[in-house]
Amino acid sequence: MLLETEGEMLADYNAKTDVLSIKTAGEYGIENDRLIDKFMTRMQEQVSILSDERRLVEILEEALKTPRTDIIELKTDMLENGEKRWYRIHTSSIAGVEGYVTHIVGKITDIHEKKLLQEELRGKEKLDEITGWYNAEATKEQVNQILSSSGSHDIHAFILVDISDFRILAESLSEGVGDRILKEMTKKVSRGFKRSDILGRLSEDELVIFAQNIGSVHNLDALATMICHSTTMTLGQGCQAL
Repeated sequence: MLLETEGEMLADYNAKTDVLSIKTAGEYGIENDRLIDKFMTRMQEQVSILSDERRLVEILEEALKTPRTDIIELKTDMLENGEKRWYRIHTSSIAGVEGYVTHIVGKITDIHEKKLLQEELRGKEKLDEITGWYNAEATKEQVNQILSSSGSHDIHAFILVDISDFRILAESLSEGVGDRILKEMTKKVSRGFKRSDILGRLSEDELVIFAQNIGSVHNLDALATMICHSTTMTLGQGCQAL
């Protein structure tokens, strides 16, 4: 009933045989069993130190030593054929009559869609509504992360763009035109930079571009020139906005 109504997967790992059994509910409520032979042996051999599954391996190793209950959320492809998905895994280890752990049972819940929604909402909180660039707080966070992991020979460019008299311009035009100008301007600038570069809006009329690994400081002039060309727009009767 649990499998059919909640879409859960039930797992049973046999410590003696090193076999993991996963029970799922298929179409029309028909149960499907999947057996993974030499489960822990394969996990310990194949999982790298930095992979998402490393934490799961560590939990299972501890659970084999003494009865315990754990909950973990991770993104893995071990349950679907090559597709990485988010799961919440509840595990409980069970000791036999001799006191040694003989089984680890668990409930596996697919939370992939929920996680994607959470990440989408979290991402929106970091983005400026008009430009789609990072907001001031997120820009600072992203740049600091890059700097903290950069080597002594890495050369990055930090470019601050101050839009002269933008507030006066926006107030003198009809409602929403200023926002549309800014949106179009930043769209043009975005085309000249890599996806890994950080584009942010610090305030109403201040933008920042953090270009990673530009190779040489001499390339900074070319980047600045490109930005100037991208931010030059003409309004109305040949009047340059910027």
